[in-house]
Amino acid sequence: MLAFVFSIVGRHFATASNVQSILFTGAVLAIAVVGQGIVVIARNLDLSIGAVMASGAYLSILLYIHVPAVGAILIPIAMAIGAALGVINGIAVAYLRIPSLVATLGTMSIFRGLLYASAGGSDLNTDQLPAWLLDFVSSTALGVPTLAVIAIGVALAVGLLLHRTQFGRTVYAVGSNPNAATFYGLPLQQTILKTYVLGGAIAGIAGIMLAGEVGTVTVDIASGWELETLAAAVIGGMSLLGGSGSVMGAVLGALILTTIDNGLIQAGASGDWQNFIRGVVIVVAVALDLLWQHRRASRIRLLGRNQEAEEK
Repeated sequence: MLAFVFSIVGRHFATASNVQSILFTGAVLAIAVVGQGIVVIARNLDLSIGAVMASGAYLSILLYIHVPAVGAILIPIAMAIGAALGVINGIAVAYLRIPSLVATLGTMSIFRGLLYASAGGSDLNTDQLPAWLLDFVSSTALGVPTLAVIAIGVALAVGLLLHRTQFGRTVYAVGSNPNAATFYGLPLQQTILKTYVLGGAIAGIAGIMLAGEVGTVTVDIASGWELETLAAAVIGGMSLLGGSGSVMGAVLGALILTTIDNGLIQAGASGDWQNFIRGVVIVVAVALDLLWQHRRASRIRLLGRNQEAEEK
């Protein structure tokens, strides 16, 4: 439906080059939303994901500038930085029992502040980035942006992890009912910690890919992506109350958001209208999710009363 509407109002929307542009632009968001989605399924949020992306990108490339030999392992380094920051988030939420909204809002400021301090306000320019990273990110495979292929690969790998392993089943169980998960002996705290670590590592991948896409790294890179990823996750069918949804659905949500942005640009909408329409889409998606959850809870309560009545 979106594609049909935008193809009418924007005559260049349905062209092959524009479809390629949508895939290229939306790929990094798709990778990031996979990391956010793991945390959301476990009934938590990560408002620091943009700061984690920025830290992974900036610090790994800063290390490369001083030690060029690490250029070949830049992505694993970014992942390690993201995972380390994920450990901090996981400990705060799982073991210190700070609500995830509060904990990651705090670490978002902490991570950004430390990044500002370490960077001294300086940016990393295109000539300071590894040439292979810029070439890799801008390349295509059979006409499909390599970034999109990477995003699909990350989503498939995490999807298999969540749906085909004991860890994945535990994540869904914890997200569906933490109290029941604890009652049945599932490792609640360890599982929450692991989701933040894994989500942080994936955010590290997204950060380094974003650096290659924009060709420069500032301390403000990925600012605002915490809301972008949450919106994409909800639009893709994940519930903010946890325990439902899939990473492939979240990737689809990222593609929908990117399509909306691209279509509005093609239609000549101003930046203010783009922000307004995107905000409306997010609010509607969250409202529908909460409505569905309320109806689901009502049906479960009704079913429980009927069963009690039958037993009597």
